[in-house]
Amino acid sequence: MLDLRKCSLIILFYLSFYQPKAIYNNHLVKYNYSYNTSSKLNDIVLTIDKINLRVAFNDNSKLKDGPEIHNVSKIKGNPLIIMGHSGFGSNVYFNDLDSLEKKDLITISKNSGVISYEVIDLLYFDKGSKIKLPMDNSYIYLVTCDKYNLNKQLIISAKMAKNAKI
Repeated sequence: MLDLRKCSLIILFYLSFYQPKAIYNNHLVKYNYSYNTSSKLNDIVLTIDKINLRVAFNDNSKLKDGPEIHNVSKIKGNPLIIMGHSGFGSNVYFNDLDSLEKKDLITISKNSGVISYEVIDLLYFDKGSKIKLPMDNSYIYLVTCDKYNLNKQLIISAKMAKNAKI
């Protein structure tokens, strides 16, 4: 006969040590709170203290590996648009973006300095739809899928903090 107390202990033991992991820039990183933050010369470090997010990536990073910078952002004068996954799996760096609120801070660190942005809106929209957003370099947009509705996406819109410089 199966002893359920032993099964429960085995399951608890397994769950206490299991933590989804991902490989990013050839470093093992833990799911959702302890990301690789060792930065190289061209790395960007995205930090959102409210959701305990700190992740390093660069202009060549691909969405399958971590956050990715949208091509539009590579044109001088345009906003920084960063895409990332949410939902299930080991690569859901943007899983908690829906917890952000207006006035929360987002920080971008590069070799050229640190820029802080203040969240101004959380926008949900249908995938494939067109939305009009300010397109100047004082904005940052974090884009991910809605975890609860696969036909929707979430954009966190943030504007450079008043005391920040480009």
